[in-house]
Amino acid sequence: MTMGPSRMRALSRSALLVFRAAWLVVQLTLDRVMPRPPNERLNVRTERRLGRWARQTARSIGMRVHVDGELPQGPVAIVANHLSYIDIVALWCLVPGVFVARADVATWPLIGRAGRLIDTIFIDRTRKRDLLRVLPEMQAALAAGRNVIFFPEGTSSRGEHVLPFKSPLFEAAVREGVPVVGASLQFETAEPAPSADLSVAWWADMTFAPHVFALLHFPGFEARIRFSEQIWATPELEPPGERSLAYGENVEQPIGNEAARGTASSPEGSHQEAKGSHPQKRPRRPSNRSSRERKQLCRLAYEAVEKKFIPTTPIDSTEPTDLLRTNPRAQSRNPDRLNPNGANGSERPR
Repeated sequence: MTMGPSRMRALSRSALLVFRAAWLVVQLTLDRVMPRPPNERLNVRTERRLGRWARQTARSIGMRVHVDGELPQGPVAIVANHLSYIDIVALWCLVPGVFVARADVATWPLIGRAGRLIDTIFIDRTRKRDLLRVLPEMQAALAAGRNVIFFPEGTSSRGEHVLPFKSPLFEAAVREGVPVVGASLQFETAEPAPSADLSVAWWADMTFAPHVFALLHFPGFEARIRFSEQIWATPELEPPGERSLAYGENVEQPIGNEAARGTASSPEGSHQEAKGSHPQKRPRRPSNRSSRERKQLCRLAYEAVEKKFIPTTPIDSTEPTDLLRTNPRAQSRNPDRLNPNGANGSERPR
């Protein structure tokens, strides 16, 4: 039995990705036990390794990263629309940062171990009280001069539009007095690969391993990241009680306030060198204004991401591609998954 070139490509890429991920875990583990220069912080070395790993991974899978706008200078909170697990690799090609990820990722083989070694902040979105732990961890990263990156949509989508943002995690930026930068993500594929909203975006009930393996069959794809300018909260300009359509339906729930009361105290050629100086932190504001600032940051960040947003090449066909046929059981569970107007067809709970 002979293998076609695309399958050989996928198998060789899979082996290379596993090797590089395992080697990254080894390096990160050794960094924690081996002596290092007294003037070098562990997180600086970690982020340098992650940037190198991300660019090597991008080359391995044929992802070419294009950037528009000035690269964020930390410490900042970077927020983006969420399309796929590839988002993380694409962003790390350009900017270092601590990611906020869903809690179950910590249990994934190899990936979970690597996540803990790089200080990923895991959040259980089903438990509101988990914010009491997550927000101080985000604050600690920002206070140490690091970027924090999260996806305020709380789910991944096929990239037809920007989903509503949820505001609770913006509280960390308010407490630390740092700006927010929006990042608009978009993917593109070329024939004969399926449209990027089906082949690169990971949404609905697509299964992780088959999706990755199918993606590795394709020669390559484009990732486009458009950064906004820095966004600061200016609550004196926000009318009291204003509610924006940018917010998710649960934004008005007092999650951020409860957390506040309960806590004391590119491939080659795609990477651009960061320019400019580090932003100055603004003084912390009284806690009774934090909810208003948080919601304003959420609204402004949503508007910034939406302004630069371009859909991830959606297609009109309702015929499943080979990618989706890799999981026929999932299709039978949700036959409307390709219908952009379907109730469950455009996003994946995260």
